[in-house]
Amino acid sequence: MRLLVVEDDNNIRRGLIKVIKKMHLPIEVFLEAESGDEAITLYLEHRPNIVITDIKMGEITGLDFIEYVRSIGDKVHFIIISGYTDFDYAQRAIRNKVVDYIKNPLIQNTSRRF
Repeated sequence: MRLLVVEDDNNIRRGLIKVIKKMHLPIEVFLEAESGDEAITLYLEHRPNIVITDIKMGEITGLDFIEYVRSIGDKVHFIIISGYTDFDYAQRAIRNKVVDYIKNPLIQNTSRRF
């Protein structure tokens, strides 16, 4: 399995990867991107099975990235991490068949422990 973590905050991104590695899941490849542009490049190169992405990251948002991947037709499991609880974001995530939507402070608190 291949996992791509897309998060513009380096501490959160690294912390999340540490937490996931400690779970001993069958993930062979861990990929990291700090922007939507970088996420698209890595996605096309490696075709990860699971993507954990932030929503707001600059010009290309996490939701834009998800919609791009969905337009290709690939079957990928997406999990969104975000500090935003805006209903429009949640609705757009649901339309794009996101597996889960996790509130960001949970991730920040988790990443600080490791």
